[in-house]
Amino acid sequence: MLIEGAFNQNSTIIPVQLIMVTPQRLMAVTETNQMIEVNVANKACDKTFWESLQDIARNKIWIPITKAGHYLIDTDWIADDEGQPTDIEAIDDRQTGWTLA
Repeated sequence: MLIEGAFNQNSTIIPVQLIMVTPQRLMAVTETNQMIEVNVANKACDKTFWESLQDIARNKIWIPITKAGHYLIDTDWIADDEGQPTDIEAIDDRQTGWTLA
């Protein structure tokens, strides 16, 4: 479905906005207005997956993809920066005082 595990945190990602979502083709535009085809590792994804992508396209949400291969990333924008907490972990710590393991 998405790039899982094989995605290297040091890999380059680029932000894109989806402009066409069909089970046969997923097209996006980059910040520099280049049109690219986004690759999905498993084209037989479920109906909810495609509906979610259509909602993302309709709302013009920027999503990350790999620069090499143009694949969707399963972790979205969350990335660990040399042991620093991710944004989600930092928010959780502030609001609850709990630490994610």
